[in-house]
Amino acid sequence: IHAGEHLEEFLDEYGISQSQFAKIIGVSPSRINRIINRQSPITAEMALRIGRAFRMSAETWMNLQQMYDLEVARAAIDVSGIEPLVDELPDDWTPPLEAERPEHAERSQDLASSAAAT
Repeated sequence: IHAGEHLEEFLDEYGISQSQFAKIIGVSPSRINRIINRQSPITAEMALRIGRAFRMSAETWMNLQQMYDLEVARAAIDVSGIEPLVDELPDDWTPPLEAERPEHAERSQDLASSAAAT
Protein backbone atom coordinates (compact mmCIF):
# COMPACT_ATOMS: atom_id res chain seq x y z
CA ILE A 1 0.00 0.00 0.00
CA HIS A 2 1.44 3.38 -1.01
CA ALA A 3 2.06 5.72 1.92
CA GLY A 4 -0.28 8.19 0.23
CA GLU A 5 -3.19 5.81 0.84
CA HIS A 6 -2.40 5.88 4.55
CA LEU A 7 -2.22 9.67 4.46
CA GLU A 8 -5.58 9.83 2.70
CA GLU A 9 -7.12 7.62 5.41
CA PHE A 10 -5.77 9.93 8.14
CA LEU A 11 -7.12 13.03 6.42
CA ASP A 12 -10.53 11.38 5.94
CA GLU A 13 -10.61 10.19 9.55
CA TYR A 14 -9.91 13.69 10.87
CA GLY A 15 -12.06 15.47 8.29
CA ILE A 16 -9.16 17.49 6.91
CA SER A 17 -9.04 18.44 3.24
CA GLN A 18 -5.87 18.15 1.21
CA SER A 19 -5.71 21.95 0.96
CA GLN A 20 -6.14 22.40 4.70
CA PHE A 21 -3.46 19.83 5.42
CA ALA A 22 -1.07 21.40 2.93
CA LYS A 23 -1.47 24.74 4.68
CA ILE A 24 -0.96 23.14 8.12
CA ILE A 25 2.34 21.52 7.14
CA GLY A 26 3.55 24.34 4.88
CA VAL A 27 3.53 22.77 1.42
CA SER A 28 1.50 23.23 -1.75
CA PRO A 29 -1.84 21.42 -2.09
CA SER A 30 -0.59 19.86 -5.32
CA ARG A 31 2.22 18.19 -3.40
CA ILE A 32 -0.26 16.52 -1.06
CA ASN A 33 -2.44 15.57 -4.02
CA ARG A 34 0.49 13.93 -5.84
CA ILE A 35 1.31 11.86 -2.75
CA ILE A 36 -2.30 10.78 -2.23
CA ASN A 37 -2.66 9.91 -5.92
CA ARG A 38 0.51 7.80 -5.74
CA GLN A 39 2.36 10.05 -8.18
CA SER A 40 5.02 11.09 -5.66
CA PRO A 41 6.65 9.28 -2.76
CA ILE A 42 6.81 10.52 0.80
CA THR A 43 10.28 12.00 1.14
CA ALA A 44 12.21 12.41 4.38
CA GLU A 45 11.19 16.06 4.50
CA MET A 46 7.52 15.20 4.03
CA ALA A 47 7.76 12.40 6.59
CA LEU A 48 8.99 14.96 9.13
CA ARG A 49 6.11 17.31 8.34
CA ILE A 50 3.41 14.63 8.29
CA GLY A 51 4.77 12.94 11.39
CA ARG A 52 4.72 16.20 13.32
CA ALA A 53 1.17 16.99 12.24
CA PHE A 54 -0.14 13.61 13.41
CA ARG A 55 2.20 13.24 16.43
CA MET A 56 3.87 10.26 14.83
CA SER A 57 7.48 9.52 14.05
CA ALA A 58 8.88 10.45 10.66
CA GLU A 59 10.31 6.93 10.61
CA THR A 60 6.79 5.49 10.53
CA TRP A 61 6.01 7.40 7.34
CA MET A 62 9.39 6.57 5.80
CA ASN A 63 8.87 2.89 6.61
CA LEU A 64 5.43 2.91 4.97
CA GLN A 65 6.97 4.39 1.83
CA GLN A 66 9.90 1.96 1.86
CA MET A 67 7.60 -1.04 2.27
CA TYR A 68 5.64 0.12 -0.78
CA ASP A 69 8.81 0.75 -2.78
CA LEU A 70 10.06 -2.76 -1.98
CA GLU A 71 6.69 -4.26 -2.90
CA VAL A 72 6.84 -2.55 -6.31
CA ALA A 73 10.47 -3.57 -6.83
CA ARG A 74 9.77 -7.20 -5.92
CA ALA A 75 6.98 -7.30 -8.48
CA ALA A 76 9.18 -5.76 -11.17
CA ILE A 77 12.59 -7.34 -10.62
CA ASP A 78 13.64 -10.97 -10.78
CA VAL A 79 16.61 -11.50 -8.48
CA SER A 80 16.58 -15.30 -8.71
CA GLY A 81 19.57 -15.25 -11.05
CA ILE A 82 21.78 -13.47 -8.52
CA GLU A 83 24.04 -15.86 -6.64
CA PRO A 84 24.50 -14.93 -2.98
CA LEU A 85 28.10 -14.07 -2.09
CA VAL A 86 27.85 -15.63 1.36
CA ASP A 87 25.94 -18.55 2.80
CA GLU A 88 24.73 -16.75 5.89
CA LEU A 89 25.87 -13.80 7.97
CA PRO A 90 26.94 -14.47 11.56
CA ASP A 91 24.60 -13.24 14.31
CA ASP A 92 27.15 -10.70 15.54
CA TRP A 93 27.82 -9.20 12.09
CA THR A 94 27.76 -5.41 11.79
CA PRO A 95 28.15 -3.36 8.63
CA PRO A 96 31.83 -2.60 7.92
CA LEU A 97 31.47 1.16 8.31
CA GLU A 98 30.01 0.77 11.81
CA ALA A 99 32.51 -1.88 12.81
CA GLU A 100 35.47 0.20 11.64
CA ARG A 101 34.24 3.60 12.74
CA PRO A 102 31.92 3.46 15.76
CA GLU A 103 32.27 7.23 16.19
CA HIS A 104 29.94 7.64 13.18
CA ALA A 105 27.12 6.04 15.11
CA GLU A 106 27.79 8.31 18.09
CA ARG A 107 27.94 11.40 15.87
CA SER A 108 24.64 10.46 14.21
CA GLN A 109 23.01 10.08 17.61
CA ASP A 110 24.42 13.45 18.74
CA LEU A 111 23.07 15.15 15.60
CA ALA A 112 19.67 13.55 16.08
CA SER A 113 19.58 14.65 19.72
CA SER A 114 20.58 18.21 18.77
CA ALA A 115 17.92 18.37 16.07
CA ALA A 116 15.26 17.07 18.45
CA ALA A 117 16.17 19.71 21.03
CA THR A 118 15.65 22.58 18.58
